[in-house]
Amino acid sequence: PAGVQGIQDVVAAYRRGGGSILVVGHAANRGQGGDLSTRQLAALQLSMDRTAMVARELVRLGVDAAAVRVTAVPSAAGEPKAPTDEVAEIFIEP
Repeated sequence: PAGVQGIQDVVAAYRRGGGSILVVGHAANRGQGGDLSTRQLAALQLSMDRTAMVARELVRLGVDAAAVRVTAVPSAAGEPKAPTDEVAEIFIEP
């Protein structure tokens, strides 16, 4: 899958240049049940789960755990669906 190849590419770049890696998880706030707060918490949890999964894979493939930072960003209520709603972005920082 493209996601796996992307993670492998990040690991290769990290090995070449070091630095730190920031993983940003995104999830849409489009739940059908519950109030707005409940849906926002669910989206935040999904974002964090996605981010943690990517971070674990980076470490499994050889990135130093101390070099990996994570954050999660749920979409706000009423925002239109964006391409980044259901992904984890990975940034290599010097």
